[in-house]
Amino acid sequence: MFNLKSFVLNRRFLAKPKRVTSLWSFDLSKTFLLICLLVITGGVNLRVSAADITYKLLGAGDAIKTDGTKYAIQLKSADVKTLPSGNSEKANYFLGDLGLKLNNDYLITLSNGGTYTKSIDYIIGNIGQASGQFYLFTFEKSGNKTLVKNVKSDTYWGNNTQSRPYRVDASSAKPFTYSYDSSKSAFSISLDGKRLNVLSKSSHIVSGDSKYANNLSYYNIYEIVESAAASVSYKFFDTSDKEITALAKSGVEITEGSTVASLSGVTIPSYVNATYYTDAAFTSESEVAGTSTPEADKTYYVKTRYKSGMPFVLGGTYFALGNGSNYLYNHDKTSGNDQYAIKMSGDWYNGFVVQDYSSKSSNFLSDADGTFSGTANSKLQIELTGDNYFLKSVSTDNYISLSADAVSYVANIALATPLSNLSATKAGEILAAYPAARYVGTYSSTQTGVAFDDIVKGNGKIALDASKYYFVEQAANTAYLLSSVNSSQKLIAGTTVYAVSGSNGGDNFAALWSFNKNELTNINANEILSPQAELGAGKTATVGPSSVSYDNPQNIQAYTISLAGTGEYNYLKQNGHETIEVIKASDAAPGPEIYWYLREAETFTIKMNAVGGKSYATVYAPVALAKPAGETAKLYTAAFSTDKKSLVLTEITSEVIAKETPIVLISESAAASAKLALSYAAGEEQTSEMKGCILKQLFDADANRKDYRTLGRNGQGEVGFFVPSTNVAYIPANRAYLNIPEGSTLSEMTKNLVLRFEDGTETGIAPSALFGTQEQQPAACFDLSGRRVQQAAKGGIYIMNGKKIFVK
Repeated sequence: MFNLKSFVLNRRFLAKPKRVTSLWSFDLSKTFLLICLLVITGGVNLRVSAADITYKLLGAGDAIKTDGTKYAIQLKSADVKTLPSGNSEKANYFLGDLGLKLNNDYLITLSNGGTYTKSIDYIIGNIGQASGQFYLFTFEKSGNKTLVKNVKSDTYWGNNTQSRPYRVDASSAKPFTYSYDSSKSAFSISLDGKRLNVLSKSSHIVSGDSKYANNLSYYNIYEIVESAAASVSYKFFDTSDKEITALAKSGVEITEGSTVASLSGVTIPSYVNATYYTDAAFTSESEVAGTSTPEADKTYYVKTRYKSGMPFVLGGTYFALGNGSNYLYNHDKTSGNDQYAIKMSGDWYNGFVVQDYSSKSSNFLSDADGTFSGTANSKLQIELTGDNYFLKSVSTDNYISLSADAVSYVANIALATPLSNLSATKAGEILAAYPAARYVGTYSSTQTGVAFDDIVKGNGKIALDASKYYFVEQAANTAYLLSSVNSSQKLIAGTTVYAVSGSNGGDNFAALWSFNKNELTNINANEILSPQAELGAGKTATVGPSSVSYDNPQNIQAYTISLAGTGEYNYLKQNGHETIEVIKASDAAPGPEIYWYLREAETFTIKMNAVGGKSYATVYAPVALAKPAGETAKLYTAAFSTDKKSLVLTEITSEVIAKETPIVLISESAAASAKLALSYAAGEEQTSEMKGCILKQLFDADANRKDYRTLGRNGQGEVGFFVPSTNVAYIPANRAYLNIPEGSTLSEMTKNLVLRFEDGTETGIAPSALFGTQEQQPAACFDLSGRRVQQAAKGGIYIMNGKKIFVK
């Protein structure tokens, strides 16, 4: 059995922490120089102790801080006087936290229970001990008041019935004020507006007792400065943005000449890029070079990524690994090409294992016998030498070498086989047959309750990311997706959901789901899945790993979706083709129809309508979109031309387009489809005359239909936006359109809006069959005065499509 703990602590993956020295090291000459400097500049009783703690005597203009800074308060010796009882004040002594007990009140006095101190050095020297803590106070802001807090007892200053300050909680604390008297070179102190004075030989303090009005006490206030060596902290994250808690470091002292990277104390493999940030959100503005000088008191967030040239697909994807004509494979090649299909699991910090597909989950590449057999000696590292990647055994430091018929391990890297993916080979065909990378099924070894063996066997647990979107595929037939619409793209709100054929995603925005706080939400309908498998009054959706075996040729992690209804959990099950039903857990058959694959959404395939050598479509998406690399269709926004007779298209050049942006897609090659990628960035807003519908837009009457213009072509073969035909009941979901109310100023002018590009060229095409939901309309005819005519008379000259024509 693999020992995860010992593997995590393996020194091949961890560098020894560097020993650092204190920044507060002074030789005798430096100390003498510091004292001289203070004398020359009029120093303020500043001294350095062995504990690197200093103090400062406050003077005129110095304010007390309320940020947790500690203070000591001393009765000033210059004002020793005779008290009414015939006793003298205790000169130079410090106020203490715990004085005498009177009427069950612990009074604030010059003592700490009978012991007096008049030495600030004593307090500084014992600041880490209880004896030093007695004499320390902090100040807090509460509204417009300042409160005094005892450090030792964590209580506040208040007044009892005899006007003596004593310890209270925050709710009973009294406001504290102070004032500097330049003639005394000291402070007068008041509590709740009453002057603090010494009472008697026992050194009790009173607040505003009238018989001591002429015996005023003054105090020195010392600020305690606890100096610390400059340091930084580090938090590391793996390639899945999960924190590697074992690598976290705090309070690493900054040494002379050190860099941000060197202070981390972690050796990151050469095939991994490390990027340093000063915020946990990894924003580009906070990116810091690893070679830069570290800033004191910063926390650096280290984001690790495999380099872009790394040829391996890690974490659950089956692929072929080899070089030239040699591949990494199971030693028994007689049972089929799946011997070449392997996957690597793990991460750069904990190491990797290589799993053989042909045995599904039991065999791992092992250094023990050079074949796939069990988990012993299966822990691997990746080593990058020059431009080549090598697999290396953790236990023996041997490298993998491939030949035509064998897998062996060699000690000399010169004899090892550099590895790469060769997708153009027979092994590439195997890869295409097992697209497990598209599914939620890669796991981090830092997850609690999941052993390393569980991870590589596909039994790991996942926490769905609430910030991402997923497709939910039926395990019985991955062509079917959980959707909020039926096959005709009709949303039936408040009724059953469907499992609609989507060709593994397709153009189905209605099949987009999120998992947030156990709520399964359809992004397009913006509704939660309810216990009755309806969209509407949602409760909770619990997603759990499969617990039974079934025919799963892709070896993908499958899940049940349980809906919490009236006290019992019900499974979501595909029944037939599109029908979804909810069955009791006790009635659930152990078949694939109650299991689902979760795949993070990446791209959408938009169907295009071909007309005259080009193809067209409109899109109105519930998420931000981007154009993937290699996509040739262009994206446009639309605005009315000056004469309102055409719609001018402007190409969108933004990398990301904001959600709910009406878009026109045009392919110059009449492609049957175009791809758009989902983006989690907000995207750039676009200006357009078009509107769009997330759900289908119904026409409630023929007159209502005339308020819209939808994409199509007219009787002259021109592509544009026209009034929909009478046999169309609605605008499909996720489409863009124009809303021009019948009878408005624009209504008559915009019955036929031909598409025109920014350069003035139109969409002129040869006549073709109508596409979409638009009706064919004759071109509008006008006389020379600009008046529209229903029928052209013979011998007349008219204007049609912007051209003069003579009717014979």
